[in-house]
Amino acid sequence: MLDGPGSLEVFSSLIRMATKRTCWTYAAASIALVTAVACGVDAPPPYEPPPPPPADASSDTPPGPPDKTPPTLMQRVPEAGDDNVWGGAPIRLVFSEPLAPASVNDAAIRLESEAGPVAKRTSLSEDGREIRVTIESPHIGPAQLTVTAAGTITDVAGNAFAGVSWSFGVPLWQRPGGAVVGAGQGPLRPALALDPSGYPVVAWQDGAAIRVSRLSAGQWQKLGAEIAVSPGATARSPRVAVTSTGEPIVAWQESANETHIYVKRYRGDAWELVGTGPIDAGAGRDAAEPVVVIDEDDRPVVAWIADKNRVEIRRWEGAAWQPLAAAWDAGTALADLAFATQGNMAVVAVSAKGAKSSDLRVVLWNRNSAKWAPLGGPLDHAIDDAAVRPSLAISRDDVIGVAWQEHDGFSDNVYVATYDEFVGAWSHKGHALDLDPDAPATSPSLGFTREGVPVVAWSESRDDGPHTYVGRFNGTRWEVPGAGLDPIGARSSDSAALVVDGGGNPVLAWETVGGGDAGAVAEVQARRYNGGNELRFGLAERVPPPCTFPEQGAPEFPRTLTATKCFTDVPRRVPAPGLIPYDVNSPLWSDGALKRRFIVMPEAGNIGFNDKFAWTMPVGTILVKEFLIEREPGNPGTIYPMETRFLYKRCEPGLCRAAWEGYSYQWNEAGTEATLLDNGNETLFKDWPSGGSLHRHSYPGRDECRQCHANVAGGVLGLATAQMNRNFDYDGIVDNQLRAFAHAGLFGSGPSMDGGADGGPTDGGTTDGGASVDGGTSADAASGDAANADGCTPTEGGASDVCTSADGGAPPANDFPFGPLDAMPKLPTPGDPAYSVNERMRSYFHSNCSHCHRPDGRWPVIDFLYDSPLIGENEPNANICNELMPGDSENSRIYIKDSTRLDNLPPDFFGSPMPPLATLIADKRQLAVLKRWIDEMPSCP
Repeated sequence: MLDGPGSLEVFSSLIRMATKRTCWTYAAASIALVTAVACGVDAPPPYEPPPPPPADASSDTPPGPPDKTPPTLMQRVPEAGDDNVWGGAPIRLVFSEPLAPASVNDAAIRLESEAGPVAKRTSLSEDGREIRVTIESPHIGPAQLTVTAAGTITDVAGNAFAGVSWSFGVPLWQRPGGAVVGAGQGPLRPALALDPSGYPVVAWQDGAAIRVSRLSAGQWQKLGAEIAVSPGATARSPRVAVTSTGEPIVAWQESANETHIYVKRYRGDAWELVGTGPIDAGAGRDAAEPVVVIDEDDRPVVAWIADKNRVEIRRWEGAAWQPLAAAWDAGTALADLAFATQGNMAVVAVSAKGAKSSDLRVVLWNRNSAKWAPLGGPLDHAIDDAAVRPSLAISRDDVIGVAWQEHDGFSDNVYVATYDEFVGAWSHKGHALDLDPDAPATSPSLGFTREGVPVVAWSESRDDGPHTYVGRFNGTRWEVPGAGLDPIGARSSDSAALVVDGGGNPVLAWETVGGGDAGAVAEVQARRYNGGNELRFGLAERVPPPCTFPEQGAPEFPRTLTATKCFTDVPRRVPAPGLIPYDVNSPLWSDGALKRRFIVMPEAGNIGFNDKFAWTMPVGTILVKEFLIEREPGNPGTIYPMETRFLYKRCEPGLCRAAWEGYSYQWNEAGTEATLLDNGNETLFKDWPSGGSLHRHSYPGRDECRQCHANVAGGVLGLATAQMNRNFDYDGIVDNQLRAFAHAGLFGSGPSMDGGADGGPTDGGTTDGGASVDGGTSADAASGDAANADGCTPTEGGASDVCTSADGGAPPANDFPFGPLDAMPKLPTPGDPAYSVNERMRSYFHSNCSHCHRPDGRWPVIDFLYDSPLIGENEPNANICNELMPGDSENSRIYIKDSTRLDNLPPDFFGSPMPPLATLIADKRQLAVLKRWIDEMPSCP
């Protein structure tokens, strides 16, 4: 109780102090996720000690002994050795007594990383006891930071602090709360939102209950008791939103005999129903899972699909749920609703199901006109395939963006587009985000930074389970700073939820299952991006080769895969350090087999880089290719090895019997070892069980390898700039392969940037007539397409030396030492419908046919190089048009050759099936594209 003179003034002072310190207390413990700026308060004013009493002041109390005790450090946050620090939170040094303000400055506190000093701000709290250091740019992970407080810091009496120095880690992805958000019986399907201070709020389903937690004071705090559902009902997919006052709102669907949508809000310490009862979605009617958002009036809005074909939207008006917009009836079955509001806009994205497929539609409700209007046309690329699971976001500048999952007939891809209201059309952002073209990419979640940069999270399934990725669009292509998210030993689900905070940091929540056991408990994981704009390099350094092969004429070649020493664990297919993994944009068709690819570089050799032709590999290079099959098609967990193939460069062309020699190892039934095959010029076959039937795999003879790996093609097929210019996941770090190889020093001193026409590679190698892929302008011009292989618009004259983004943005800075990555040639991925049909087909011909069908090749009657014209300069040679009938694929020789094999060629047909070697099954995906390419061709050329 305060009493006496001045008590009101003292009380007011305490209130002011408490108000200023509330957010700091909330944010500081254990390095939480916000800074003072995020909490909406300014940095505290510097401490000023009270003025000394006048010299003539008299006192009855004798002066005490002078203060000679130096200040001591009572607390430091983060602690030494902490490896989970959020770079956006202040570094705090709490002292035993007030400090002299003049001694606390930027020079008194040093903050350094491995790279040098880190920009910061230093301030002193109002009571003078706490120094706070705020990193100017919190996007610095991964880094080891060291704080040094100098001995120049003194207390008010002038006693010097002894000084202190300690270090802590700022990871690329910080784990909010330091542990999992929660656990339960999957599927959990977590939903995510941020409160006004930037703290994440996560909701998930756990059996028959809904659970919600919020990050508070550095720990995950459960919000009330679990939300139980009605007896006999099933709850599905909770969604969460947070009001401007920090009130969480949760919506979910319960289905039994009736379908209801429940909305609850958290007030005090309990959940209460919004309204007098659930929203009736209709007895006996189907309703899709609801979406809840908070509108500009800070009111919850709920949208759902009713009767399978109608979108209903309700807003809480304080006493009842009222329609926000007229119901939108699409006239067809709908699924996978996404919904967003901003200002006068209410936007809906749905998957509209047709008889054979589904497309993606986006419609806008304008409150001024009170009408629904479609935004552009359907967003999907493929005509006959499915587009599902849209995710909507609206930028601060009212740009509408949508991400979705699209099936191309064989695999799923993830795409992003934004709506350009000035031209009334969608602008597609790059091409598919897939890191592995053969692995399904699913469940996108989209957001925008404050600057309007699209950011998307998605899941990609591989043989070791799904992986979670985050990508951002740099104006011309997708960069993937967000890899390495998944805990070691855990498998992610396809349920990532993403939001972007006020600082542009992606925040994610997703589900993992540890260990792979059937009874394993599912967990909700959360991460917040702590890194910067600089991308990490996928290959840190060059590693000496772990394995070499005997010289020519040696008595014995390794008889088993183990004996090669190229793999440290053969049954687990673990490559030895020094095997450099890679992938290509346009793979060779091998009857549907999946592949892994590696390079073993000799210690003294470098790659002869060339921007147009095949790379020149040094003598002693070993190329490794692994062929695998899914025993249960569509289940990556059943992947099984069939063959591991080696291609070894023994000499430069012409200096020995064969510059490149092939060796094939066949795996045993148990998948524990592979044995060398001795077939010289004969293809061997083996049947492998797959999908209840047998898959026959071809093992080419050693001499047959040279039919494709010919000197005229450079000996290597995939090692060329146009094939290698793509992202790759290097064990949690995603980097462009050209950039990664250059950083590791694999190219030596550098390339010949003139295309190799005058002298070839810088290491003394010679050009070999390899493929020239300079943007594909001639092939595109022949078919009437305007875009080149990179998706860039050709400049005057057909060249494509300069690329700009589709929305007019400038290309990114040169992050590849031999030229901008966007200016480097890049083959289109044939399975990506974001490319034109012509681009996809010409790319497929290039990778599957051009090693033989090219000038000076084994069969130069057709030139299948990507950028060659459809009609060659010397007719009838190199003439693709001779092989097809425009508008009639069924009677086109090229279609017949590609769609048949030896046992089903038409009678009296002159020619052989294509490709002629190591394939027994036609590529159905390629045939669908080939058919469209021919049938839609009005003439040739």
